Amino acid sequence: MPEATIQTIAVIGAGVMGRQVAWACARHGLTVRLFDTDPATALDARRQAQVWLVEDLVPLQVAEAFLARFHVAETLNQAVMGADLVFENVPEVVELKRALYAQVEPLLARNALLGSNASSIPWTPLARDLTGPDRFFLANFASPRTSRLVEYMGGEATASSTRATALAWIRRIGMIPVPIDKEIMGYAGNRIWRAIKKESLFLAD
Repeated sequence: MPEATIQTIAVIGAGVMGRQVAWACARHGLTVRLFDTDPATALDARRQAQVWLVEDLVPLQVAEAFLARFHVAETLNQAVMGADLVFENVPEVVELKRALYAQVEPLLARNALLGSNASSIPWTPLARDLTGPDRFFLANFASPRTSRLVEYMGGEATASSTRATALAWIRRIGMIPVPIDKEIMGYAGNRIWRAIKKESLFLAD
């Protein structure tokens, strides 16, 4: 699969993290289609993006261009069809994510990528039932509004072109990729934080 350029992204899940990822993508020139099973949540995410534009003192012309790129999709099909990347931000439940992939995969364009915003689950359990694991990757965003770090993880079957395209996308939206070369639960950041938290609780005790 040749390396591609991400221009249109379908962001699935408009909660705390999904709306921030959508904001970062639209802020850096990508066309965003945001979908949530609760339409009110998706609309609230777009309103939140407008508030962030005001907080960031974004010029009116830039803000108008941003909002023209930031779309709320009414259906999953509408969000996914023709997107270069489908990036899900649903709760960290393996079965829930797999069920979503089963719906999304048949809708993907031929060279489109599928990504997951997972903070602890490694690649293999999520990719188990995929027909195209070569175009699947994970990206653990810390918090796009306040932190530029994004941990990236592929798996044994992840194509080199998928890795390259995903890393280029992360950089394109103003983030700093932290590649995790070996598949591991919790990535690097959460494992370091776990050790710090454990030692802090020990000292407090």
